[in-house]
Amino acid sequence: MLRTLLVIAGLCASCVATAYPPLAPVDAVTVYLLRQGEHTGVILPAPPQSDAAWVEYAFGDWGWYGEGRNSTAYGMYALAVPSSAALGRRYATEAPEHDAVIARRGASFEAFQAESARVIELRNELDEEYEAAGVVPREVANSGLLVVPARHSYTLNYNCSDATIVWLRRLGCSVPVGGITRSVVLGPARP
Repeated sequence: MLRTLLVIAGLCASCVATAYPPLAPVDAVTVYLLRQGEHTGVILPAPPQSDAAWVEYAFGDWGWYGEGRNSTAYGMYALAVPSSAALGRRYATEAPEHDAVIARRGASFEAFQAESARVIELRNELDEEYEAAGVVPREVANSGLLVVPARHSYTLNYNCSDATIVWLRRLGCSVPVGGITRSVVLGPARP
């Protein structure tokens, strides 16, 4: 088992995907790629009817987020054994650069422009999945996220980076990937 975990750790350390935002999106709005260590997610403008300005979305292992099992050993286990996943959401009134929760978490973020219609479509899809869980969300104290069970399982081949890549592609980014990903960074905009 230890050997398997070491192999998985080696594989995960090997691939950081680069997301290339669209060069000139129509009716552009600002969105953010969020990075906290190896964890990635997105921050989108909140819907107009919300009291918030921004909404963060995250995907991760249910044991890690929903049950607070966040040791290194459990993280390696979660990558090795397919499990239930969590979809997290957090509304914020402050822009990411002034958000105390993001600062406390030691997270970083990179802004890019995406087409407004794509942003609305992705946000609606994520909110629909979030609400369809039909459970009272659990709060993740250190991140401020409220999590519910996600539709997709958490696996080595579909972790937070992979979910973020799907979301970034929905926003019009080009994200070439050649294998297992462990993180995502933002590259320059291109057509």
